[in-house]
Amino acid sequence: MWPAFFPRPAQAWSLARRAAQAQAWRRFWTRQGVRWARWALGVAALFLVVAAHLYLANQAVVLWEDIRTMQYESWQLWWDIVTWQTDLARQRNAQAMQEAVSQLDLRWPEPARVLYVPVALPSHPPEAAVQVPGVWAPPPTPDPWLPPEYTISGSQWLAQGGWERLRQALGLPEADLRAGISR
Repeated sequence: MWPAFFPRPAQAWSLARRAAQAQAWRRFWTRQGVRWARWALGVAALFLVVAAHLYLANQAVVLWEDIRTMQYESWQLWWDIVTWQTDLARQRNAQAMQEAVSQLDLRWPEPARVLYVPVALPSHPPEAAVQVPGVWAPPPTPDPWLPPEYTISGSQWLAQGGWERLRQALGLPEADLRAGISR
């Protein structure tokens, strides 16, 4: 008879085989677990890198949109400032015109009562001319001490024979423009 606290040989082999199989399974899953852990950590790291890149790309897009919005708002503000400056200049010109009209005691004619508008205006010396902002000042008259060459235009100088006089003064030969040769 076999003692009760000792397993029978078949049972012992069965228990040993199961223990070996369990140990082999544990080793297998331990090795697999290390592989799965490495794989899971790699996937997690890849996910983290991709998420960080997507986050930074999103922040760059948001920042770019903010920059474009601020540029648009600054351009719109610049346009408003220029418009206000133009309106202010227009108002100042209108006020200056009204002041000039009131100082010169001019009255606007009524269209129904105008029969004749005189052409001759009272002459004022150029120093007494009122400078009205927004209106071009009359061109300055040439000083009397300037030679006549400076008081005529280039086309008038050419029409009055200025080129021929210059050619003679420099001693250059006359040019026959029709023939294209110099004499």
